[in-house]
Amino acid sequence: MSKSDKKVFPYVDSTKTKTVLRNYRTYEYHLPFNYENIKVVRAYNCGEPHGMELNAINSHYPDTERKPADYIEIGEQEAIVDVEVIGSACTPPGFIMLSATPLEGFRRPDEPVDITPVRFRVGNLWGMHLRADQWLVHGVQVPRFVDTYPPYQALPEEFRRLEPDLKDCYMKTDYHEFPLCGMSSARFSIPLSSSVRITAGSETMGWTDDVYPDDNHYSIRIIRVTVCDVEKGE
Repeated sequence: MSKSDKKVFPYVDSTKTKTVLRNYRTYEYHLPFNYENIKVVRAYNCGEPHGMELNAINSHYPDTERKPADYIEIGEQEAIVDVEVIGSACTPPGFIMLSATPLEGFRRPDEPVDITPVRFRVGNLWGMHLRADQWLVHGVQVPRFVDTYPPYQALPEEFRRLEPDLKDCYMKTDYHEFPLCGMSSARFSIPLSSSVRITAGSETMGWTDDVYPDDNHYSIRIIRVTVCDVEKGE
């Protein structure tokens, strides 16, 4: 290494010691994410005031004020090292994105922050939950096309209580006829961080022939955050 290199990168000459991570523990969060250390930002998104579903786009509708993209932000007192997200897409394949705020010391002194974002994405996620237009029918119990399968399930009483307008509705299909029904998950091993921001959606964009062409969201059901104690090396 030349003398000029040492002037630009003075820290490369020093011998470093290992960082020790101890006492791993995992916190599990469930939908709805009403926790003191979690902030959920949801936008009125192209006509759907969605609750559990997230979609990482900016919306200008219904007013001219720019709306933020949907995300879930989690902060911990300890260092975050690992995040696992479990859910399902409206229209598979789905994706999950995570960005993190790393602890001080992650970047070199010469690295601009906005050029080296701590950001991850896992795509092509199998699994979906059936949309209402796929399973809901009003006022009649629809017979299954193939008799060898079990009959359609009735709607739960709690569902009927919470949705009185749908109390006379039935199911017309289920996962037996939609083999893509299921869940997906993504795990992110990240630099030591103080907080993470998670969003998700469907990779398949809607088309005009679809009943709900903008129903390309992702429903996050469980988030596991692993933290640890840090014995920092120099």
